[in-house]
Amino acid sequence: MPAVPTTAEAGYPDFSLDAWLALFAPAGTPPEVVNRLASAAQDALKSPDVAEKARNQGVALHYLGPRELDAVVRADLAYWSKVIRDARIVAD
Repeated sequence: MPAVPTTAEAGYPDFSLDAWLALFAPAGTPPEVVNRLASAAQDALKSPDVAEKARNQGVALHYLGPRELDAVVRADLAYWSKVIRDARIVAD
């Protein structure tokens, strides 16, 4: 869409947005189960078939372990909570 300006061109040079997908388990899931699920997810992302399908859709795969994912989720919650508060966004 060549006529649509980038966010920087629209006056928001510092705007950045990454989309991500993750697997979550219920609170209280035993650590050994979380680790087993995390290992299986990591193995799946290494699969040539999965990698090819992601590439064909323009998706870059990056594995984050449970601790790293927790940090991303917490940072995103803090960031977007502030955006919502500052913009006085309310659910209808």
